[in-house]
Amino acid sequence: MRKNIYHAIFGILLFGSLTLLPHAAYAQADKTQTPYWKDVQVVAVNKEYPRTAFMTYDNRTDALSGRYEKSNYYKLLNGTWKFYYADSYKDLPAGITEANTSTANWNDIKVPGNWEVQGYGTAIYTNHGYEFRPRNPQPPALPEANPVAFTAVISKFLPIGWIGISICIYQEPNREYMYISTEKKQDTAKIRKIPQSS
Repeated sequence: MRKNIYHAIFGILLFGSLTLLPHAAYAQADKTQTPYWKDVQVVAVNKEYPRTAFMTYDNRTDALSGRYEKSNYYKLLNGTWKFYYADSYKDLPAGITEANTSTANWNDIKVPGNWEVQGYGTAIYTNHGYEFRPRNPQPPALPEANPVAFTAVISKFLPIGWIGISICIYQEPNREYMYISTEKKQDTAKIRKIPQSS
């Protein structure tokens, strides 16, 4: 009788440990997190919900004009930006997404503009498949050699009156993925291409 009880307890413990092993392995695998820019389950990080276009104005006349440029809360970021291009994310310098990264050795690029027509990478046309198709893609993962670029505005553009208020950056069109760093805070948005406004 006592022997049967030991066998029963041993069987329960063995069954319990074998049942919990896959859960422990899953919990361990979950700790090795995929970077969110490679995770197909991540659609956006720190992205505002879509809504209709709007602008805040100081007076009725400017508001009725419908011109964003008339608002004191509108800042056009066109101009010359610092630019870093690499053929793969593996070629990027460490800490490139940090807000205090030095851009002294970066090239210049005109914004708005397309880096392919300014001498970087290969032009991509919309009437053919993905640019990485000939390189044997393994969906959903993109190939390691996929061109990436970083741009940085070198001048401080935040007007004094904007400190402490919520600021939205509207970037049109952006093809892929965007890091935005402000001082020491980093926001990231994985966005879809937005049609050009008229």
